[in-house]
Amino acid sequence: MISAFEVSGHSMEPSLSEGDRILVWKTRKLRQNDIAVFHAADRLLVKRVQKGVQAGFRVTGGNEAHSDSRFVPSGEVIGKVIFRY
Repeated sequence: MISAFEVSGHSMEPSLSEGDRILVWKTRKLRQNDIAVFHAADRLLVKRVQKGVQAGFRVTGGNEAHSDSRFVPSGEVIGKVIFRY
């Protein structure tokens, strides 16, 4: 299944900018360098996968001034960005 989302914020610049629309393939099978959408508290975040670990993924944003690195449990992953428009 594929869903559409709108990017909010600056954490993935220059790869994705605020207002970009993305198509996300709903999957939890991610690889290093995939861009993923996931649940984080009360919002959705978009980050790049640094590496997969046993129970989830280490992710980071592309813009160091507006992002962080964090661990995302597999159950929080919505899917992988497959197209930007």
